[in-house]
Amino acid sequence: MTLGALRDHPPPADTLAATGRAHIDRFVEEVLNEHRSEVVPEIFAGHYVDYDPPAGFPRDRTGVIYLARMLAQPGTDLRFTIERCVEVGTGAVWVALFGEGTVVRRAVVRDGIVLLQLWPIEDPWAPERSEPHRFHLIVSTAAVFEIGSRGIERRWGPMRTEWSDWGRYAAP
Repeated sequence: MTLGALRDHPPPADTLAATGRAHIDRFVEEVLNEHRSEVVPEIFAGHYVDYDPPAGFPRDRTGVIYLARMLAQPGTDLRFTIERCVEVGTGAVWVALFGEGTVVRRAVVRDGIVLLQLWPIEDPWAPERSEPHRFHLIVSTAAVFEIGSRGIERRWGPMRTEWSDWGRYAAP
């Protein structure tokens, strides 16, 4: 079975070795929800590779650190939950995540329409180019993680994001 098939047709039951599930739980709770970038080296292997990182993010664990920092922006209240976590082979885990909340992003907005949205990576708060705006969004993703003896080693599967009111924003 291919990774694409696993993303589209998950296995039927939640079965996962305790160690693998612990890494996934820590990633969701400590990195995504608590925004603790300092725990990334404990959860992700030094040779970690993300085969489908968010646009502009590095493919190594630095990208995970960027994600934690982006979610830690003041006014952001996006929360993630694990919908399903299933072992699909030796060291491979299929995970379905759901997230909903408000994020603060730098964007240029004119007449209520988002003209440019910038991911806060290299220069996250460039006031000469943009202003902070609040966006409500829903994130749904199914990804395959490979977990080894040193933590999460690889991830496949893009994050699918739906903006609750695309092209408009909630006033800061």
